[in-house]
Amino acid sequence: MWTNSKKEIYYDVYEYTFISWLWNFLQGLAIVAVIAFTFYSSFIAFLILSPVAVLFTIIRKKSLKERRKEELNKQFKEAMLSISSSLSTGHSMENSCKEAEREMTTMFGRNSLIVLELHRIVCGIDLNISVEELLDDLGKRSTIEDIRNFAQVFKVAKRTGGDLPYIIRQTVDMIEEKIKLKEEIITMTTSVRYEGLLMDIIPIFIILYMRFTSPDFFYPLYHTWFGTIFMSICLIIHLVAIKLQQVIMEVDI
Repeated sequence: MWTNSKKEIYYDVYEYTFISWLWNFLQGLAIVAVIAFTFYSSFIAFLILSPVAVLFTIIRKKSLKERRKEELNKQFKEAMLSISSSLSTGHSMENSCKEAEREMTTMFGRNSLIVLELHRIVCGIDLNISVEELLDDLGKRSTIEDIRNFAQVFKVAKRTGGDLPYIIRQTVDMIEEKIKLKEEIITMTTSVRYEGLLMDIIPIFIILYMRFTSPDFFYPLYHTWFGTIFMSICLIIHLVAIKLQQVIMEVDI
């Protein structure tokens, strides 16, 4: 595969910068501190659980990776609209990609994902690499179903002389429909998500409230082996409940 000055992005792999990794690690460490104080009231527990902050950065990486892919998918839809409009006015696919790069730069900024990808495509075209191969490369690197499917359909249409503007418009409509459906589902479940967040936080506030108002009541839970085991079981149950909530509310279209 060809290379140029712009580093190719493999969207199924997310790499932290040092600053972003440190920021997420500190967030994880803050969560560990809250857990250690709330469930164990022990600095030793904080030290023992501190490696969990690293686990948090790993889990967070998956979320950031999916968010980046969603961002690319939305921007890809806009780029296809631009290319479809250019094709409809008689421009070639190659010139349409160049025009789309200029429009997406205005719309999303020079460092946006779609502009970087369009720049790669334009550079590839200048090196006499076919648009089909470039789109296929983007589909493989992005691992996004919509882009992979479009690359395959475009390859067949290009070889058989199909109506490219129509095919692109159909692809855009399909992507837009999926995005709208997902946004509607998220909107419909927003109140439930907030309720779930409150249910995640309320037990911690109850424990903290009881600790400050009735410290003697919680003394056996923090200073005996039975209390440590009991609070550990409560913590595990709480974490499992949070995980189940996330699985139930996950939107997969």
